[in-house]
Amino acid sequence: MQWWTDLGFLMVALLRLRRAAGVLLETTYTSDETRSALAAFDAATPSLRLMRNVGEHADIYAIDSPNRHVKTIDRRQLEVGEWDGTTFRWLREQLNIDIALAAAEELYGVLRKTLSQVTMARS
Repeated sequence: MQWWTDLGFLMVALLRLRRAAGVLLETTYTSDETRSALAAFDAATPSLRLMRNVGEHADIYAIDSPNRHVKTIDRRQLEVGEWDGTTFRWLREQLNIDIALAAAEELYGVLRKTLSQVTMARS
């Protein structure tokens, strides 16, 4: 079951990276390269947010609470997940870890490059 735990941490980390890029888009330091890398990341991880959010709030989904955000997800869907070593399938969605990692590395590289440019401009 370690893969399940590792996957949960990976999804949180990927969303934090995505959030950092989103913050950058709201600044004067954003660029077409940032927008492009973020769009590629989002395209590579279309079910990331749903999987992370349902996993993080599994208690609400486990009882089919009327307060859950995605009403089409019910408790029965929480029970079945599949991992083939590359792709995680859950909630009728899938997340390919290799594709997500490549997109995350690209996005992280753009963020580091931008930070470096900002740091140099301030010196």
